[in-house]
Amino acid sequence: MTNGNWDVFGYEEAGKYIAYLPLEVKSKYGIKMAISPQMTTLNGLVYDLPQNLTNSKLYSKKRKIIENISYQLKEFHYVNFCVDEEYWLPFKWNEFNVKPINMFSLNTHEPQQYHKSHKSLIKKSTEHHKIVDTDFETFTSLNEASFLNQGANLPYEKNRLKNALNKVGNEHSVLIKGIENEKKDIVATALFLEDHLKVYFLASGINKEHSIAGDQVQLIDFGIKGAVNKQKEFCFYGSNKPSIAKFFERFSPVPETYWNIVWTRGKGKLIDIKNQIS
Repeated sequence: MTNGNWDVFGYEEAGKYIAYLPLEVKSKYGIKMAISPQMTTLNGLVYDLPQNLTNSKLYSKKRKIIENISYQLKEFHYVNFCVDEEYWLPFKWNEFNVKPINMFSLNTHEPQQYHKSHKSLIKKSTEHHKIVDTDFETFTSLNEASFLNQGANLPYEKNRLKNALNKVGNEHSVLIKGIENEKKDIVATALFLEDHLKVYFLASGINKEHSIAGDQVQLIDFGIKGAVNKQKEFCFYGSNKPSIAKFFERFSPVPETYWNIVWTRGKGKLIDIKNQIS
């Protein structure tokens, strides 16, 4: 998802990298940025540390690593990425802004307990509409319409996402599904990505005029059932928006906390303000 514009910010000991952070790097209007690639929830620090370290030595080493990488990142005007690292405090000590975000996941090895409202919505949708295969163009069209209804633009470039999905390797698979109404129109879509451990619900789109309540729920239920059959965990993309969080909560998932790490300098503050508004 980087269009080839990426770099690795690493920490080296005895000629060997023991930690690294890959980010997309780019410059726009003179603002140098190091950011998570589009549609990438987590691409945080990767460690290669000995297993037998005491907690004291482990956290001391991580602190040095984060301090060093923070120093490298401060060369940029704007930095934005997410980590699931529990030891995030050194970023804050080094003047980075740290905010919690929830990702929701379902343990599909246990019986699913949807909220009664979601059960009712699935029933309503399946009585009138059905799930079908659809294509990338239909998905992005409805996804874009959903963002426009919220007064926002797509958070990704269509061609970049299409190229990335076309390059998905053998260990991953892409699934694009739609909801078809009685007139054979596609009125809702969802994009799922699967690796060897999990199924991810990445994004969806809906035609508010011609869809009915429950269409989006039926699509996600389809993805969850697929994960159950393959004994894989099912993950929802993280969001701090109350309406989206409440929608996910009704599938009875478990919230997992990860951390949004942001650095701004000079003109980079303008980008951060724009992101907070949108």
